[in-house]
Amino acid sequence: MTVNDVLAGWDRDSFTAAGLTHDWYRRGSGPAVIVVHELPGITPRVVAFADELVAAGMTVAMPDLVGRAGQAPSRGALAASLAKICISREFGTWA
Repeated sequence: MTVNDVLAGWDRDSFTAAGLTHDWYRRGSGPAVIVVHELPGITPRVVAFADELVAAGMTVAMPDLVGRAGQAPSRGALAASLAKICISREFGTWA
């Protein structure tokens, strides 16, 4: 299964805030639910959970904050996500 297969049927868009642009994924109809992933990002298990919410009649929005959406978790993916967080402007502002 490829990364594109994991997110098949999801609409992708982007948003910009504080000078940073992130993709986000949307699917479903009904009451809105925002699914915010943990590290390393939007993994197949996160998408499976979001698909369950869609099947229950919800509209799901998932912002893609770090990682590569749809990628299976691995040590490399986790390291890349951590590196992105540690050097990002949000981290500096948060500190």
